[in-house]
Amino acid sequence: MAATAFRGTMTFRNRKTGQTQREAFTATDVANALVSYASTSNNFVQARGSQGEIVDIIDISLSAAGVDTTQLAVVVSGMDTGERLLGSGLVSTINNRLPGGIPIRAGSSVQLKQLA
Repeated sequence: MAATAFRGTMTFRNRKTGQTQREAFTATDVANALVSYASTSNNFVQARGSQGEIVDIIDISLSAAGVDTTQLAVVVSGMDTGERLLGSGLVSTINNRLPGGIPIRAGSSVQLKQLA
């Protein structure tokens, strides 16, 4: 099928300060491609906070699920975390898309890799 690009937003929350960080991205719907973040014009974004603090990815919201890709893999500082997120479960009309969150260290670079 033809790849259909879609948009998304990833939200972080710093456990210590409670501050949130929202990062908009575009996904190409191409297997093994990384999403591109609007704020950095790059394929990674850094979770803000002081050294040693824990930041949780508390939400990922997609404008639509991919046609050619069905999952997002979370990559932190170049290491695949093993977290696989089903795209159809992250569409913006679904409540409670990411219960529990995904903890990472502040300052870590975060990438989302699209998987078929």
